[in-house]
Amino acid sequence: ALSQVQIIESGRGAMIEDTQVPVWEIIREYRKLGSIERLSESFSGLTTGQLASAIAYAREHTEEIEAAIMTYEVLRAQKRAAYPFA
Repeated sequence: ALSQVQIIESGRGAMIEDTQVPVWEIIREYRKLGSIERLSESFSGLTTGQLASAIAYAREHTEEIEAAIMTYEVLRAQKRAAYPFA
């Protein structure tokens, strides 16, 4: 499958192959932007195929991606609370 070719799973979670870009980060942005075209503007170093692979991977691994996004959001909220003027 396409997602198997361009996605690697590491101890830090699923990432786009040959990059340091986590799938969850792409999905988080995709939800805000709503299209691969706009997403490709945010991740200009990635191909449309890589972005599509990330979306396909996320559909197959929903719990993993949701957990990673939730972890990020919790940490972000904690930092904002600790440093409200940063």
